[in-house]
Amino acid sequence: MPIINIQHIVSFSSEDKIHKAENLLRKNSQGKWRCAKSGESQAVVVMQLIKATRINSIDIGNDESAFVEVLVSRSSNDQDYQVLLVASSFMTPSEARSGNGSNKVRMFSEDQLSSEIAKQSWDRVKLVCTQPFNKHTTYGLSFINLHSKETEEKSDNTESTSSQLHSAPSSRTSFGKFKLKADDPVAPTSVQNVAMKVDTQIFNQAKLKSKTKVEEKTKPGKVSEPQERKMLRETSMKPKHQKTSRAATDVAFNKLLGDVVFVISGFQNPRRSDLGDKALSMGARYRRDWETGCTHLICAFANTPKFRQVMGDPRGRIVRADWIIDCAAQKKRLPWKPYSMDLNTSDDDDVNDGKPPEDVDDPFEASTDEEGDVIDTDDEIERLKQNIKIESPGAPPVDPYDVSTDDEEPPLRSSDGIPELPDYFSGKTFFLYGDFPPVIERMLKRHIITCDG
Repeated sequence: MPIINIQHIVSFSSEDKIHKAENLLRKNSQGKWRCAKSGESQAVVVMQLIKATRINSIDIGNDESAFVEVLVSRSSNDQDYQVLLVASSFMTPSEARSGNGSNKVRMFSEDQLSSEIAKQSWDRVKLVCTQPFNKHTTYGLSFINLHSKETEEKSDNTESTSSQLHSAPSSRTSFGKFKLKADDPVAPTSVQNVAMKVDTQIFNQAKLKSKTKVEEKTKPGKVSEPQERKMLRETSMKPKHQKTSRAATDVAFNKLLGDVVFVISGFQNPRRSDLGDKALSMGARYRRDWETGCTHLICAFANTPKFRQVMGDPRGRIVRADWIIDCAAQKKRLPWKPYSMDLNTSDDDDVNDGKPPEDVDDPFEASTDEEGDVIDTDDEIERLKQNIKIESPGAPPVDPYDVSTDDEEPPLRSSDGIPELPDYFSGKTFFLYGDFPPVIERMLKRHIITCDG
């Protein structure tokens, strides 16, 4: 694809005396752009394109930067930047400290860009470079190439138009599938007449043959009655609209999450960048902060600031990163409910038509806030009490901690109808080493004593 021409540099955060920002405008040169001082939090440069154009692919040459992010906007509203390419990793922490692999080149295709943003035309590009792993060196970019299919299509149209204009004098007159050459002013008149007669005869013969073939196909032949019944039966049994139904069920991979606008919380690079790349490849859109229009929060653990913000939003859905990973691996959109981190989510919100991993949270990764744990545990107990079915109205209430969680096998019952408790830990003594949150310690003691420990 042709390269989009960059008109000029609009602004930049800083630049080296030798490696200036305007070096990015030079093609086929060894010039590069770097920030002025080592240890800067980020290096930013804004470029103006010649005109508004769709960007379909990006080639980036690195120079000591760990992450590079590309944003776009229009000059009429240069404050509203949209993320075209999420922060992508160019150097690992070990490479940044040792200085190895500082000049990597990565080429990002249209599938790796934000699909909704790549479909629109933009005339201003913002590059954000960061280097959090090495505070003793300056960093930036060696080159940036933006590609667009629009310029390629226009050049093809121009070439086809020019070729048609050049070939206009030698155009031919067409008769069906046959074409007759135009009169040649050099050839004598007798030769032209003979050629015209021969071409006309050939055309008439071909037309007659095609007509007889059509008549033979449409002419009804003698078919016996059993054969006719068999043909009618086969015709009626053929499925109709098979191609249409198949096309309706198949969904392109880059449109699986087309209606998803996600925010990431609690992850650090390069894991954060990998999750963003997977979601964008399936058609999702990325936002830095939770705002109106966002649908999903990809969260690493509970009680982050964004987690609390989305908990107060009835339209927000908080899911684990496994949802994005499993959707990309299975190449289909899985229901988000089994991956939800919100315990108050209703079961009627989604249909569990997939088989994602079990939704079991590690208690040591949860918050150690005592009040929050007590509230969550009480809610679970109340839900468990509601799910317990009492067979006889006179049966005593059952402690939810004593109920078996195995759904495949029915609980063992004594002659009195009271469930028998398992004795997995019979004859075993446990020692709880270390400091546990009060709620977890209480639950451990309950489970040990319940199982005869």
